[in-house]
Amino acid sequence: IERRVLRHVLGRAREDIARLREPVVIVAHDISPSLTISLDRKHVLGFAINVGGQTSHTAIIARMLGIPAVVALNDITSDIAGGETVIIDGTHGTVLGDPDAETIERYRVRQQEYRAFEAKLAELRDLPAVTTDGAKITLLANIELAAEARFALESGAEGIGLYRTEFLFLGSDHLPTEEQQFEAFRSAVRHARGKPITIRTMDLGAEKMTDYLGRQHDHNPVIGLRSVRYCLAHLDMFKTHLRAILRAAVHGDVSIMFPMITTLMELRQARSTLHDVM
Repeated sequence: IERRVLRHVLGRAREDIARLREPVVIVAHDISPSLTISLDRKHVLGFAINVGGQTSHTAIIARMLGIPAVVALNDITSDIAGGETVIIDGTHGTVLGDPDAETIERYRVRQQEYRAFEAKLAELRDLPAVTTDGAKITLLANIELAAEARFALESGAEGIGLYRTEFLFLGSDHLPTEEQQFEAFRSAVRHARGKPITIRTMDLGAEKMTDYLGRQHDHNPVIGLRSVRYCLAHLDMFKTHLRAILRAAVHGDVSIMFPMITTLMELRQARSTLHDVM
């Protein structure tokens, strides 16, 4: 209430992030993956988020889009007021509110140096990845979002070595339909533009769960009922998932990976399930 009153007194209004009209830094408790990826890149200069971590959805998407972000700030939404000048230092994980002119200038110099460094790296993008003794190295990217495939290839990747599909489930508040999964997988395959792409079946279970899937109590969460074993225990969901991957596979060079196989029987069961939906 106090901050709302202050905004009215000072004449400062918070932007509707779905309809941005000018460059802003987004300060929030959390942002859904779907909203984050739909934001206008021209208007979003950075993220400062209360929750999350290096592997959180916001951090992953920010890296993909090249937007500075600092997460796990606990209560940054109480420390920063709407309309305040903010510096987001994604390299060192710091957020500075209401900086003085000297600090702003110092960070502008750092920003220019970082952009020069990125430009120098871009010059190496198309050089062959070969060791000094002549061994060729194939550089493949790991992705969690379909759109990352395009960014990876633009950065010089020769394909997608691992597409982690569980993001589709963890980043949603409902079970993705076959059509929704197919659209995501097809988009990634098309972004790969004929280059090889390995789609890993969903690695769910243990800490990788969400409310609509139901929490589980596993005596061995690391190698217990998770990944391929979780899939084999939920065959209807697994078959829908596999059908979506197979439908997308006709659009490119696609391989399927089953995660965390521990026995020959598990591999046979997974392959049998794949055969059932073909």
